[in-house]
Amino acid sequence: MIFYAKAGNKIEVEKNIWIDIIGPLSAQYQTMMTIVMFCGSFMEKTFFFLLMGDSGERSETELLKKHVDVEANVIKIAHHGANTGTTLPFLGKVNPEAAIITTRRGNHYGYPSDAVISRLVYLKIPTYRTDRMGTIIAESDGQTIHFTFEGTTKEKRSAPYFPPFLFADSGSGK
Repeated sequence: MIFYAKAGNKIEVEKNIWIDIIGPLSAQYQTMMTIVMFCGSFMEKTFFFLLMGDSGERSETELLKKHVDVEANVIKIAHHGANTGTTLPFLGKVNPEAAIITTRRGNHYGYPSDAVISRLVYLKIPTYRTDRMGTIIAESDGQTIHFTFEGTTKEKRSAPYFPPFLFADSGSGK
């Protein structure tokens, strides 16, 4: 069965775990712009993971103007950290406890961009990056979300990474 996701869809994965499709709000976007809120209730607490796909500033602005509830415990930063979105107003509304950036080390686009990293630093959002930490695993005990990482050495760590204000190499993804 093929399911075309659109804003307003709710998909029950299993008991106490569901997916809300919250964007895009306009039909003019490609499928890569789908914005998903992954939700799970454990014990008496519900956790929200906002997965931004390849959405950009225009999608973020539409969500804010339509007063869509985007508050989440964790945000997966859009488009590998490109400077096409992840605006300060949007991050302020999401108010995440943590951010995840998925990108490959040494990518030729220079992702994540220094501007996105600077916004995350400014808002003091702990940021976890696959290019620096390898696989990122989010687990919950029903009260909090814990992150562990498996890098290329299979070393597991559970301390948050607070990104530096500036990178040594600037890259081209500004």
